[in-house]
Order: sequence, then C-alpha cells, then structure tokens
Amino acid sequence: MIKNLADVKGDAALDLVADLIDPVTEIMSDPVVAAAYRGTEKEPGSKAKAIKVAIKTHKKAITTILALMDEEDPKTYEPSAMVIPVRLLQILNDPDMNSLFTLPDQSSEENTSGSASENSKDEG
Repeated sequence: MIKNLADVKGDAALDLVADLIDPVTEIMSDPVVAAAYRGTEKEPGSKAKAIKVAIKTHKKAITTILALMDEEDPKTYEPSAMVIPVRLLQILNDPDMNSLFTLPDQSSEENTSGSASENSKDEG
C-alpha cells in the first residue's frame, strides 16, 4: 500500500503518475464534482461532498485510483466499505497528491485569454 506519493521513486513513480492521470482527470474535470467541492452562495462545498459525488458518478475511476494506490490490479480490485473512506481520506490528505492533482480555481478560468483550441500562431 502506498501511503504517500513521495514514497514512490524512479520508474515506479513515473508509471504511477501516468496511470493516475486519466482517472483523476476524469473526476476533476466533472463540473458537478467541482461544484460540490466549491459550493454555492446558499450551500458551502466541501471535500466530503465532492467525494460523495465522485463515488456516485465515477465508480470505475475511484476504484482505479484506490487500486493503484494499494498496488493492486484495478480490474480485480474490490475494496470493502470500511476500506474506501479510510483510503480516500489518506489519499486526499496526501500533500503531494493535492499539489499534483487539484481542482482548477474559479478565478483561473476567468483569467484565460482565448479558447484552448484557438490558434495563437502569428500568421503575418
């Protein structure tokens, strides 16, 4: 079991990060998960609310993340109800995981200049 990302080194670290990118990006790019995390004017958001939404709507991604962090095969990994919350809290409280994978801040979306698909090449 990997307790912290900092525990993984070398090629194993490269493989782990590469394997985590897809499921983590899937969850973090979900606007419903982001809204649950950020909240609204009427109701504050929280990690717990975001986790709940992620578990309900991204079961395969959550299972993959847990399996990878537990050094298990995601295809056969079946965590118990007691393991899931403990492992999710450990993963979410890992400072390296938080710095590597964070939800985009609302203010960062406002500061973008142009479309991501817009061609910025000078054609003159």
